[in-house]
Amino acid sequence: MPSWILEPNFVTACAAADPWSVGKLVLQLRKAEALLRTRVASRAPSAAWPIAPPPENTPALPSWASDDAESQKRMVIALGRLALGTAIEAALAEEALDMRVPNAREASGDAHLSGRVYHDAFLVSVWTSAHAQYVAYVQQGIEEPPPPGVTTVPNALNEFDFTDLFARRFCPRQCAKEAVPLLQLLCRCTNPGSRGWDALLESTLKDSMASRIVIGTAVTVALSGMHPFLHPALRPPWADRMRIQRTAAHSLTDTDVKALLVATAASTKEAVRRLLASSIAAAPASAAAFAHVKHPIGLMTTPPLRLPHRGMEAAMATFVRAAMATIGSDPKPYAQAIASCFRPLKAGEPAVAMEWELSWMGKLLQS
Repeated sequence: MPSWILEPNFVTACAAADPWSVGKLVLQLRKAEALLRTRVASRAPSAAWPIAPPPENTPALPSWASDDAESQKRMVIALGRLALGTAIEAALAEEALDMRVPNAREASGDAHLSGRVYHDAFLVSVWTSAHAQYVAYVQQGIEEPPPPGVTTVPNALNEFDFTDLFARRFCPRQCAKEAVPLLQLLCRCTNPGSRGWDALLESTLKDSMASRIVIGTAVTVALSGMHPFLHPALRPPWADRMRIQRTAAHSLTDTDVKALLVATAASTKEAVRRLLASSIAAAPASAAAFAHVKHPIGLMTTPPLRLPHRGMEAAMATFVRAAMATIGSDPKPYAQAIASCFRPLKAGEPAVAMEWELSWMGKLLQS
């Protein structure tokens, strides 16, 4: 691999790269990715993501793309770094399967090492999607889009840190009045039962636009699998993630978002739980303290220190299945896709990888 392809700074990479050498590199990396994905699919059928080549008559650039020479050069370099990211994602998916198949209760080997692989695969997915977004910007006609980074695509790394807000759960008067509804949601999401959740969610979304944005983003992150609480083999490839995020952006940002999130309250609760777990995981001392006092949020283990709790991982895998239903050959509306996935399996239905259980939080507290 040339040194520029791993350069942390995209501007520096563009200055050092030879765009004419990228085409051969991309072909090699795509061949490696296809081989790895085939091996992963043979070991875990639930991770058989189809990678179909574009139609033969697809132009390299649409007519409305940026025609600036430097802009197109940067796009080609981003394509090379994108191809590297996809190959590494496939390699980490296979490595994760060596340690734990999606349906396994325990990992074979060091749980810390397995958690590290989960987290590394998530970080690579952010790299890949960020470069894919850069290419999309140029093809949309933007000559100087923002360089690829953690802020250019929805993911768990650029969500707000709610550790300080959650720390005020026993004294809500010490936080701003506008933040109280979201604090109440964060406190209630760890309850194993569903009593009162729907009403609280509806009132919060009605009174707080900020809460609608935060929760809508959390659901988008869960749908696209852009977080570490998911087996790397179950995370959709970058092209599917882009389509999922585009579809979610249309579904979760219009005037009906409140009714949509309330109608799918059970899945929305899982997304809020994941959001809170991500915040607490960023403060190891707080996470250890919650675990010591047996608080639910402390019992939900998180990468990279540990594997995600199976109940959380199953919920996130169910989000991905619902998201794929919204972009499939027969696309379903968001609410219909969620309803078809977040439910118990009927007798005779084929088993799915990481089946979601409504009562997993209660079982966690009982154990």
